[in-house]
Amino acid sequence: MRTSEIVALLDVLAGRGTVAWLVAGSGANGARLVVEASGVDPAASALIVRGFRAVVQDLPTRLELAHPRSGRVVLLPCRFDADGTARWAGPDGEVVIPAEAFDPVDAVPRTVVGPGLGEPPGLGEPPGR
Repeated sequence: MRTSEIVALLDVLAGRGTVAWLVAGSGANGARLVVEASGVDPAASALIVRGFRAVVQDLPTRLELAHPRSGRVVLLPCRFDADGTARWAGPDGEVVIPAEAFDPVDAVPRTVVGPGLGEPPGLGEPPGR
């Protein structure tokens, strides 16, 4: 995905009330986004309306959607503590992402650098595989 597509996607999600952060190092064929767990359904709906389809549903770990031209988007649902620390149910257990790893919500694009947010299986593959 091009940066402009990712920024537009983050804006669409924000318009639906879902703040998302791009995981630093997301691949060219897709984007990994950290979202509040309660925002997964609105985020998925916003993507489906734009031509994405769900290809991997492995909740609470991830929801992966694919678009024939835009590639893949992987939603990583997290629970946020009052101090901004995020907790993700990773494939190998809970991953804790400190609040300081997140860009402020008004940054463009919003990114997060966190331990354990590695490339999910299949993200580098083209859609439809």
